[in-house]
Amino acid sequence: MQSEPTDQDSTPISPVATLVWAATTASFLVSLANVWWLAEQIGIGRIRDLTPYWILGRLFHYLDLPFFLAGLDVANAHFDLSLTYPLLQFVFVAIVANLGLALVTVLVPLLLVMYVSRNFRLNDAHEAIHWFWGSSFPLGMFVLFLHPAILRPIHVAFEGKQKSLALGVAIVVLFVLWLLLAVLLRGRGQAGRFLRWAGWSAAGLGFAAMLVAGGARGLQAKARADAAPAVDQSLPNILLVSIDSLRRDHLGCYGYTRDTSPSIDGLAKEGTRFEVVAAPSSWTLPSHHTLLTALPPTEHGVINDGMRLSPKVLSLPEVLWRAGYSTAGFISGPYLDASFGFSQGFDRYDDHTVSGAAGVESHRVVTSPGLYDLVDGYLSGWDDDGRKRPFFVFLHMWDVHYDYIAPPPYDRMFDPDYDGAIDGHNFIGDHVHPEMDRRDLEHLVALYDGEIRYTDFYLGKIFDRLRELKILDDTIVVVTADHGEEFFEHGKKGHRGNLYDETVLVPLVVRFPAKVPPGSTVEQQVRLMDIAPTILSLADLPIPESFGSVHATGTLAATNLSPLFTPGTSEDPEPLPASGDLEGRMAYLRTDTSKLIHHFERSRIDEFYALDRDPGEQMDLFTEDPARGIKARKELLAWRALHEASLDRAKQMVLTEDQEELLRSLGYIQ
Repeated sequence: MQSEPTDQDSTPISPVATLVWAATTASFLVSLANVWWLAEQIGIGRIRDLTPYWILGRLFHYLDLPFFLAGLDVANAHFDLSLTYPLLQFVFVAIVANLGLALVTVLVPLLLVMYVSRNFRLNDAHEAIHWFWGSSFPLGMFVLFLHPAILRPIHVAFEGKQKSLALGVAIVVLFVLWLLLAVLLRGRGQAGRFLRWAGWSAAGLGFAAMLVAGGARGLQAKARADAAPAVDQSLPNILLVSIDSLRRDHLGCYGYTRDTSPSIDGLAKEGTRFEVVAAPSSWTLPSHHTLLTALPPTEHGVINDGMRLSPKVLSLPEVLWRAGYSTAGFISGPYLDASFGFSQGFDRYDDHTVSGAAGVESHRVVTSPGLYDLVDGYLSGWDDDGRKRPFFVFLHMWDVHYDYIAPPPYDRMFDPDYDGAIDGHNFIGDHVHPEMDRRDLEHLVALYDGEIRYTDFYLGKIFDRLRELKILDDTIVVVTADHGEEFFEHGKKGHRGNLYDETVLVPLVVRFPAKVPPGSTVEQQVRLMDIAPTILSLADLPIPESFGSVHATGTLAATNLSPLFTPGTSEDPEPLPASGDLEGRMAYLRTDTSKLIHHFERSRIDEFYALDRDPGEQMDLFTEDPARGIKARKELLAWRALHEASLDRAKQMVLTEDQEELLRSLGYIQ
């Protein structure tokens, strides 16, 4: 008697269909896992951050090949996952992107299955091939594509330990999951039905996500259009330039003997130079957030790695966009990545064309030519489009930051006779130390100056482009920096190690002929956080009550500096005390004549300097004149107690492995 067919025998296996269903299911699940993790830990979604694409990028990196997605706008476009509409859009984008990659991933197995099926007729081999490609492989890929949900918790659990151990644990966990699934679905028909069912479900949910996301996109576009104010074409354009790591005392307009900055010097002759400008920290991330929000670090809260600005904080580009500006940011350094919260309010925020392409080599590449091309292209497009809206362009220039490897002739411009071994590479290496040969140190400083001159050249090209368009005089031009640089004046190099003046005093030059007198100098101390409200004032825009310090009556609240352009009026601001923070480890309080550096670490003693007699901060007077030092410390701690109540403005985030690797290569993290 012929036996009844079993359920397993009655369900034929189609390897081709099974592979497709596995790809569909896996791509949907990995998309949900990716979006959930990015929303919880990063706050920004980009195709390049989806784990399958990240792994692909790492593969290209290890093979020393250019990653084909690195410079594509579509792969780097960011979605603010704290907002509903962008979150829904990114769900759809992630599904489509991961599904496309998954289908490409199974293309080779599909071709192999088709080839073997047509050319080999041996039953045993045929059955084995069908079992592997029809059940085992798709189930394995199904598990592998769940790796974001597996690898992310393992990465967090093994944080600070060897990555090889975390990787080994992840591989074991993935293998065990595949084994359990294979045992539970040991019947090939069961595996096929499971994958088909999951595939249809994923396809249906993906289609629903597409409809919802498409509707969300339309609603977002309508909401943004409704929120956009009427354009006032009489508003001036605005160019805000931040040159990373630029010391003010290495510029000609600040008295430096080398001709490092002809373009900035020319800007100072046509505008106003501020003599003493205090940055809120000695490193990039908190200083730039202060520049764009008019908030001190203790108030915007971004004082350490792994923190991003809360979307609740109002930024300068948001204020300007609401006033009718077209807003664009062009970035060349890793700490201004959109994931840190910098992209708020920008119509266009390009943090990948220059900085992304550099990868872990970002401190060894030249970025100014690429930045100029971006700005030139933007201005040309703005001009060709009829100049419909005034523009706000924020430009972050990176080349002055170490390593100091400007191209010829700038590499030997200020020290042509040097024949030693220092070439500007690997500044954070052990060969650059306080006891190094003085001649080598002199050459290192000359290389730094060469980087300044090189950057200044491209800044001058941007000024020339504004002249060609006949809009320079109608543009508020502001040039500043986020912090300075140390060359062992106090025993350390670079920045983010101290709060002495060589790292916290920065240049500030403002040009706007309609309101800023040419060739003038403001002697009194101001702060980096005063720049944003000053720009709004120069543009005749009201400063929103919600912008800047919530403690508007505090002595250290952001101040509009416009009255200083016409001194002698009743609106002259009082001398402005400055304060800063370094990762919560130390803080400073600075006036025109004195400076306190307070150490929160019990092993360190506070420092107090009389700047009117000791501008180099070499004679610590805290023990000799404790009354003044203690008084300054009380003022500093009282002010911090007032402003630290707002630390919930910042959001915790988890650095991606690419960000960790890059910041480690720059010497920022260990």
